[in-house]
Amino acid sequence: MLDQRFSVLVAAIAVRDDRVLLLQRSEREKFLPGAWGVPCGKIEFGEELEDAVLREMKEESGLSGTVRALVGSSRFMSKKDGISLHNIQLNYVVTDLAGSVQLDASSQDHRWLGFSELRAFGLEPFMIDTIEQGLPYLRSQGAAGGRG
Repeated sequence: MLDQRFSVLVAAIAVRDDRVLLLQRSEREKFLPGAWGVPCGKIEFGEELEDAVLREMKEESGLSGTVRALVGSSRFMSKKDGISLHNIQLNYVVTDLAGSVQLDASSQDHRWLGFSELRAFGLEPFMIDTIEQGLPYLRSQGAAGGRG
């Protein structure tokens, strides 16, 4: 019998001055080395979802902030240590960011990109979709400059 599990993740669409934070995963990471994406990670057992997204963002980027809204979800399949994972990712908009970016060992670089720059930057379609889930909320709050 195959070893199959679910994994629940949270992602932070961290926005400052109409720009979203992207982190580039370290080349040493086993999962998606060198890939660009938003701060994201697993929920710890018993952890509240909003606490998890703020913890992951703080661990990966050094930033703190305020969770504004759950704006969507994503799903993808992956493998880790011979285990098939069905990943469910809950995507949150986080604003009122405090601090400066200080990367942990899982990341090697960061960028702040405007929403109109995402496609030209060459992000994977999955990541563009994740970030764009936050646009309706941000536009309703007068952010994101009405751009896509």
